[in-house]
Amino acid sequence: MQVADQFKQDEFFPLVSWSYFPSTYGPVWVLLAGATARLAGNDMLANVLAFKWLPGVFLLASLGVVAAILKRQGSRWVLAGVLLLAWNPVVLYEAWGNGHNDIIMVFWVLLAVWAMLEKRYTLAVLALVMGALVKFIPLLLLPAAGLIAWRQLPDLRSRLRYLLACAAGGALLVFLAYWPLWQGPQVLSFSRRLDLFTTSLPAVVYQLSIPMLGKARAASLISDIALMLTFAFALWQAWRASRNPSMYSFAQASFNILTFYLLVTCLWFQQWYTVWLVGLAPVLEQGATQLFAVLFGFAALAKQFFLFPLLIYPNPRPPQPRFEIEFALGVLGFPWLCALVLLFKNRFHHTLTPER
Repeated sequence: MQVADQFKQDEFFPLVSWSYFPSTYGPVWVLLAGATARLAGNDMLANVLAFKWLPGVFLLASLGVVAAILKRQGSRWVLAGVLLLAWNPVVLYEAWGNGHNDIIMVFWVLLAVWAMLEKRYTLAVLALVMGALVKFIPLLLLPAAGLIAWRQLPDLRSRLRYLLACAAGGALLVFLAYWPLWQGPQVLSFSRRLDLFTTSLPAVVYQLSIPMLGKARAASLISDIALMLTFAFALWQAWRASRNPSMYSFAQASFNILTFYLLVTCLWFQQWYTVWLVGLAPVLEQGATQLFAVLFGFAALAKQFFLFPLLIYPNPRPPQPRFEIEFALGVLGFPWLCALVLLFKNRFHHTLTPER
């Protein structure tokens, strides 16, 4: 696969980070980024503005989907829900400010939520596939969408037709997205960061395990365990959501899965990942979930504004594993505490998976 180091003659090469590393994003993002760069040309300012407008446009589109979902739910809080996403400082900072592509993925997840409410189950699956072609995370939500649809469809014939349509449509989207970039089966892999750890519970365990297992063995074992736990939790939430007749079942199962991933099994946590939760929070039942999503976002920003100056820049840096423990506790300690307090009070779990 091609990496930036192969294009050292490019005038933008001195600005590239991770120049030796292939893209870990999906082909839809690569194609969008390529088209944006082509339109912006070789002007630096034009490129900066273009790559801020790209996620910004998807943020504006996401606001429209949020409004449509809230109206479909009959919510009295349409404006408040839209503003929760539109005016959230974390979202504004990471989308319009830093130009991160997470809001593009969130747009497709929100579109899937709307499609599930409208009982357009095939469209929901295809929206999740499109999101996964930006970042792989929406793959975790496919079991919930599939099981809810399977339970809601009236007979075996309609269920089989649904499965066939999803398989054919999903395969076509994957083919169209990967075809311009195809360089062999290796481009389908999303495992290129399974040996990278930072600011997470697995990162702490990894650092503590190195003396016993060595770096390669520790990375392989911990990433495998985290992956299995993530998919097991996603399947459990999918089963619960399929038995829940609430109109919020898919959105809340999705929020559950993403929260579990970020707090427990994410290997490489970054502050912009909290945009996923803020994006889903407006379309959930009113309660502690929205507050948790907002607080999580602000706590995550501590990584960039407080912990980087304290832990990264001092010379010498704190030794491992103390460095990773302090980093993880500094960023995720407060969200972990919030989650535990709400769970022990039977509020957090009830808000995320209400039984009707």
